[in-house]
Amino acid sequence: MSIFVICHKLVIGDDCVISWNCQFLDEDFHSITYEGKQNKPAEIIIGNHVWVGCDVKIYKGTVIPSGCVIAAGSIVRGVFTQENSLIGGNPAKNIKPAISWA
Repeated sequence: MSIFVICHKLVIGDDCVISWNCQFLDEDFHSITYEGKQNKPAEIIIGNHVWVGCDVKIYKGTVIPSGCVIAAGSIVRGVFTQENSLIGGNPAKNIKPAISWA
């Protein structure tokens, strides 16, 4: 079972696969103020034809472009711009470009 805690916005494109035990959180569930700025929720956007492997955690402010694969166990936060790439790790980064999956 995967967990979706969405207080702001989640967009999942067409033809996506989300494996088991994933977490999607667009909120920190508490306020932190630092140097006069407060943390805020931020949307999660997942493009078309994205495969999210098992045990992946995707946090607020994440953008995954179309055609990507997120490696199992990855912790993902940030804006990724390269379509058709393998993304993985903790923290997640682009691992391989120009991939495809069926």
